[in-house]
Amino acid sequence: SAGFEITIFDDVVADPPEDVMIACATMAKDAGSDIVMGFGGGSSMDVAKLAAVMISSDQSLADMYGIGKVTGARVPLVQVPTTAGTGSEVTNITILTTGTTTKMGIVARQLYADRVLLDAQLTIGLPPLQTAATGIDAMVHAIEAFTGRLRKNPLSDILAKEALRLMAANLITACDDGQNRQAREAMLLGATLAG
Repeated sequence: SAGFEITIFDDVVADPPEDVMIACATMAKDAGSDIVMGFGGGSSMDVAKLAAVMISSDQSLADMYGIGKVTGARVPLVQVPTTAGTGSEVTNITILTTGTTTKMGIVARQLYADRVLLDAQLTIGLPPLQTAATGIDAMVHAIEAFTGRLRKNPLSDILAKEALRLMAANLITACDDGQNRQAREAMLLGATLAG
């Protein structure tokens, strides 16, 4: 109704393989997309990050793997998580499946989103099993951030502790009463802080 043309790519699967990533980027490029919105769980947001880069870049996917190897800019990127799990909306990494049993990561400043929208309403209706699994994933991220040695600092400790406090106090409620907006908000914020 606002006059935007929208192209939807909804073929993302868990642990997305390279061919899904390339198909998304090709569709976005062919549509002349000038902004990308990642909407979903961690895999969807990971694909959105890289699609935003690949729309305006001729760099091959193979040349992007590793740390700091992405060249050039990207189109604007907005991330909207629909689970409270990976924290991918605020991280600068994309993980792709590169073979039957192998995965590789791309870490680059270009993968940080311009905007992130946290709307707990989008997590209402997530079944208890997925709520528990994604919540535990986010809690592990907070624990890793707090106990790890790499780049550990007082600020990361504060974020990790607050993330864990929010999630520990609300995970069971979110699983038992998936309609509880307050618990869903706390889980979503906790997952983002952990990320």
